Amino acid sequence: MGQLLLGLGVLILAGLVLGGGAILLLGGSPRATPTHVATVPTGSGLPTFSTPSPSSAPTPTLLVTPSPSLPSSVPPTATPSPVPTLPPTPTPEPTAAPTPVDCAVASQGIAVKNFQMGLGHATAKLLAKTWCIRHVTIDQWVQWGTARLLNKNQVVYEATCLPTSCLTASQDLVPPYQANLARTLHYEFTCFDDPATPDPPTNECTDATQEGAVITIDYESFAAP
Repeated sequence: MGQLLLGLGVLILAGLVLGGGAILLLGGSPRATPTHVATVPTGSGLPTFSTPSPSSAPTPTLLVTPSPSLPSSVPPTATPSPVPTLPPTPTPEPTAAPTPVDCAVASQGIAVKNFQMGLGHATAKLLAKTWCIRHVTIDQWVQWGTARLLNKNQVVYEATCLPTSCLTASQDLVPPYQANLARTLHYEFTCFDDPATPDPPTNECTDATQEGAVITIDYESFAAP
């Protein structure tokens, strides 16, 4: 009897524990409404009731409505570039022509130079500037004849030496004679034979080793056309 009572007490205690746990579980979750279905088995005269397990509620499906796709960025309308306005072409001003030299005005006798030609000196001179010739002298004769200063083919001044008269010859040129830039001055001498000496044996023009005389030119030069 003692063992029977002990086993019974253990069963009662186990039932209480299991029943309390079941109560706690059932009390924490909602209970679905049971549907009683009467089932009459074959060959049994008593109805048998079965309690179906509660069915879980269906999970709602979240329908996501797609957002309307936004159109890509519309390219901005191209603005035409303005056509540049060209500035007016300035009218070129004519270049003033240099004032030509006028020896009658330009030559004042302030910077007079001299140049010698003939008799051991140059017989031609190409001018790098415009010369205003103010005075010419012909002297130092060694032969009879005529000495000339030429500007191209024009005689600027000349003098003649003869047995009867062979002196220094000079002249002031008023206004000054103008020999322009790039012209060439020339010395020329024409010899006269002495008529008192017979030919042959002596001819002063063919036997001479020097030419006539010396021409001295006094001038002012100007670097202008």
